[in-house]
Amino acid sequence: MVEDALFGPAGAPTLMAVLTATSFLLSAQIQQWNERRNVAVALRMAGLLTLLGTVVVNMHRPGWLQAVDRVTASWMAGHRSENLNLVASTVGDVSSPGVVALGALTAAMLLSWRARSVLPGLVVLATVALAGLVTVALRTVLTRPHPPPALQMTAEPGGWLPPGHVAVGVALVGIVAVCGLTRGRRSARLGVTVAVCAAVVGMVVAPVYLGQRWLSDDIAGALLGAAVVYLGAVVWIAALPSRSTLRRVLSYRGPRKRLP
Repeated sequence: MVEDALFGPAGAPTLMAVLTATSFLLSAQIQQWNERRNVAVALRMAGLLTLLGTVVVNMHRPGWLQAVDRVTASWMAGHRSENLNLVASTVGDVSSPGVVALGALTAAMLLSWRARSVLPGLVVLATVALAGLVTVALRTVLTRPHPPPALQMTAEPGGWLPPGHVAVGVALVGIVAVCGLTRGRRSARLGVTVAVCAAVVGMVVAPVYLGQRWLSDDIAGALLGAAVVYLGAVVWIAALPSRSTLRRVLSYRGPRKRLP
């Protein structure tokens, strides 16, 4: 079942979409080498959105992605333990909307205090808010039932897509890493990148382990969060060297004191 789900025929539309997204991302890298940043930004966003669209389309039609969802959910349900249950429940609690909102406010204040500017705080809050708004908008047109009750550790009524806690959580950890370590040391950036990837994997896998959602649901939420983080990163990096009036106002630290 696992072999058929992972290596079975994906279909021409899916393969074409994946190839298109790959070409977008590779072209963006080439454009960046040529210092054409606007084109690179557009190509990368097109690649991320193409991958997101591919996942959303295939999760609503019988095929390889639904087979992967069923196999993954069944395998995780059959390998539960008390320790893993505690870890998954903790990750779910930490990534709840209330905790994420509190974390966004705290991170925004700390980054602004560290930079002595409200600019990083505004970028963090705007990125997290945008992820939440896009998720709410998509829920009005997209829906999907939860896994069957036999796979659920806790009952989850109804269904929604994409999962908001994944999209908003990915947006939070991603944009905080971008704003906090844009000019940091390479070793620090590598460590934060590993921590961010681990946090994203935890937010994606924990609901699947608990039987609350399918794997493809959380992957769609992670792709949405990644796209929003990329937009926030573009705004943040573009604002760093800016000397405009808005930049000076946002970075104002008060009158300088002259030494006697």
